[in-house]
Amino acid sequence: MERNYAAFISYRHKQKDTEAASFLHRSIERYKIPSGFRTGGVHFGYVFRDEEELAASSDLSEKIQEALDHSKYLIVICSKDTPESIWVGREIRYFLKHHDYSHLIAVLIDGEPHESFPRELMELTDEEGNLYKRIEPRAADFRNGYKKAELTRIYASMLECNYDDLVLRQQKEQRKKALAITSIVMLVLLSFISMLLYNNRQLEMKNEELLEQKIQIQKRQSQLLTENAKRSMENADNLEAIRYALDALAPVEEDERLYYPEAEAVLLSALDVYSTDETDHLFLETKKLNQEGQIDDWTLTEDGKYLLVMNRAAAVTAYDPVTQDVIWEVEHDDQYLSGVSGKIEADD
Repeated sequence: MERNYAAFISYRHKQKDTEAASFLHRSIERYKIPSGFRTGGVHFGYVFRDEEELAASSDLSEKIQEALDHSKYLIVICSKDTPESIWVGREIRYFLKHHDYSHLIAVLIDGEPHESFPRELMELTDEEGNLYKRIEPRAADFRNGYKKAELTRIYASMLECNYDDLVLRQQKEQRKKALAITSIVMLVLLSFISMLLYNNRQLEMKNEELLEQKIQIQKRQSQLLTENAKRSMENADNLEAIRYALDALAPVEEDERLYYPEAEAVLLSALDVYSTDETDHLFLETKKLNQEGQIDDWTLTEDGKYLLVMNRAAAVTAYDPVTQDVIWEVEHDDQYLSGVSGKIEADD
């Protein structure tokens, strides 16, 4: 089956010319034609480039003639060495026997057009070699590198469209592509954020679950300690009841323990302290213990021998926690506070 070609690249087999031919070959075959300019597929199709140097004495091979016959365009790489190539001239003449000269595209890679264009590229002759028309082929300028604008000029010639129209359409296609890429990136980013939020929520739920478990454990501990305090009260061991109640209300390591009101009730009961008046202040008012003024702070000494009470009347009183008898009392100022611990030791 014969293959059709979008273009045939004719060039002199020298390094610079060959590099340009190779670059064009790849670029044309890979070019994606913008929508609106397509008459067939998305790409131009195959490009023919003969990589073998033909012998000077031979004619165009059957392979070359067949490729020229089935190529829509002839692209001629033009350098200062090109006019010396008999094969480039023969390929141009053979191509023009079956194609219009408007399908010739010149690519200038060095020199000026008058010194780099083969004569066959600028003059039409009859079979006897007589000049009957001068022509000016479509041309792209690669003398300053393989610029995208010059590639677009070649594409416009092959698409038989206006260069500016093709540039505008390419820019539109590029914007669409950029928008599509941005949309994909945003979709991936949103998916990542959603996954991150989901994971964070799962972590929060896990933390909430752990916190709830911790609270329940603390609550159970406070409940058990409070039950122990109640049993101690039933056994008339108020000192032990106070210790259990204080443990039930004490902080857990660095955290505050969950407030357990039953523990406070048992503690107040063991101390014979109750909540009264309209301002809900605590007073120690029993038959054996008469503490004047609002209680500001109280504590049980580590050995359990003394209940120290500080009130708003600026006094610190030490009670026996069991009998609630007053052991000693001092005014609340700095010179006495510093000696409280010493007084306790002295009394011992």
